[in-house]
Amino acid sequence: MSYSAEPLDWQEFPAREVSVEVDGFYSPGSELLALAKGYDQALREERERAVETVAAARKVIVRLAVLAGRLDQLLSDALEPMASRGLQDRHDPLRVLKDMMLQALREDGVEVRDPIGLPRQEVGDWVDVDSWVHGEDFDREMVAQTQECAVFQDGVPVHLAHVIMGAPIDDDSGSRAPDGGDLPGEQTTRKDAGA
Repeated sequence: MSYSAEPLDWQEFPAREVSVEVDGFYSPGSELLALAKGYDQALREERERAVETVAAARKVIVRLAVLAGRLDQLLSDALEPMASRGLQDRHDPLRVLKDMMLQALREDGVEVRDPIGLPRQEVGDWVDVDSWVHGEDFDREMVAQTQECAVFQDGVPVHLAHVIMGAPIDDDSGSRAPDGGDLPGEQTTRKDAGA
């Protein structure tokens, strides 16, 4: 090259790759990568929404299963009084509807269990003891009353039963509760009473 007065031509310069991106121009590869990242983010957000929706639906199903279990208890308790008053025809449709509800739950792997009368050793993993009653009617520790049934999903407890546990009176240890009890002829010890 010389220092002449003639202007230089661009062809005299060797071509070099540009290392910086110019505004408004991106390679097709980088545009595809940005598009793929956007789709990946949208897919992740949709998956999170789906997980939240399934979790919310599961909570509703468990709550409905608890209510179906309570309906089963109430209908069982009402059978004799309704039949004695000639109201069996009003009890039967409710029982059929309850059975249909429980069957629909079972078909989806949801089972409602009422632990009433079962010994403590059998139900200890799937009940929450709200209180204790001590009475002569109990020969061992067992579920005296069910407040809420347990709910199982595919054999795994997803909602613990809330129960009142019964136990025999032990005169030697003084296990009688100080209050009068909830059930006739029995002494009660409440969980929140510090017993």
